[in-house]
Amino acid sequence: MSFSEERKSGIEIPCAMFNALFLTEHAKNHFLREGISLRHICDWMMFRLKYAECLNWSIFENTAKEFGLLRFVQSMNHLADYIMYGEENILDGKG
Repeated sequence: MSFSEERKSGIEIPCAMFNALFLTEHAKNHFLREGISLRHICDWMMFRLKYAECLNWSIFENTAKEFGLLRFVQSMNHLADYIMYGEENILDGKG
């Protein structure tokens, strides 16, 4: 799996998969050390919206599991869904 993409300029930039893993690992480290803020959840929410169609989410989940991030990713997803959809019962699986 490649973690970068080359643009027309010849400059390599991180691909969506790398960014997804970085965002979640970074937020998890903040959570464990000093806590996370709404900004971290909103960053993840906006990332998901932008890359909803082009990121292979199944591969992302498998990779997140390998890195020990899956449960944290699931929590971030629930919080992002709550912000986007405002469903009161989204966290208990009935939403």
